[in-house]
Amino acid sequence: MTCGLFLLIDYSYIYFTDCSTQSKHDVIFVVDESGSVGAANFQKTKDAIKKVLVSLDIDSGLIRVGILCYSSSNRIIFHLEDHDSDLASALTAVDNIVYQKGGTYIATAMKKARQDMFVSNKGDRTDASNIMVVMTDGISYDDYSEEDEANLCRAAGIKVASVAIGSNLDETMLRNIAYSESWYLQTDFDSLGDDFVTLMEALGPCPSGIQCKIIFSKYNIAIVPETCMSCPCCKFIRC
Repeated sequence: MTCGLFLLIDYSYIYFTDCSTQSKHDVIFVVDESGSVGAANFQKTKDAIKKVLVSLDIDSGLIRVGILCYSSSNRIIFHLEDHDSDLASALTAVDNIVYQKGGTYIATAMKKARQDMFVSNKGDRTDASNIMVVMTDGISYDDYSEEDEANLCRAAGIKVASVAIGSNLDETMLRNIAYSESWYLQTDFDSLGDDFVTLMEALGPCPSGIQCKIIFSKYNIAIVPETCMSCPCCKFIRC
């Protein structure tokens, strides 16, 4: 990503920190592979996830990712610890996911991720924020409430983002489980890649390659990369 420049004039000195010094994030993608998705759209889902992974700062170790695919049953594709600091191997693992059909059981999948993936012996870190990204194109048949599970996630320190793909889904539920309105994405399979990257960058994980450092600070004038003004993982201190 190329940073533009932003001229900031103030009565105090401003110091920007490098993204590499910023917070850690453990992110698990809970991915719908039910029959309504279909093989072609599941490939688009995989391509979108890969695009997101490339945009995140995985190689530095700041961001760890895991994937769970769900339909009538759940299967863990890989844990947070499995591809730590190794983007290339994570991308290969996504490529190797084979589509399976079935029903749509969202709450059960969320529970599986919370109980079996956001755990220290599988790579979850106590000094990292936890983000669960729930993706679906359909309506859940789960008897277990997604809203109740989202509350349990929140109590466990896990923030839920929901990605609604298409129009045949329960929008109210997906908005309700999202940590806030900005953590909800409505999109379609053709737009998923770009929209997904935009959502993830807004949630907090550092975009790959962003370097937020002060360039010039004499006379209280700072020229800094424009992206750093909105980059959620770059912070400035006035003193």
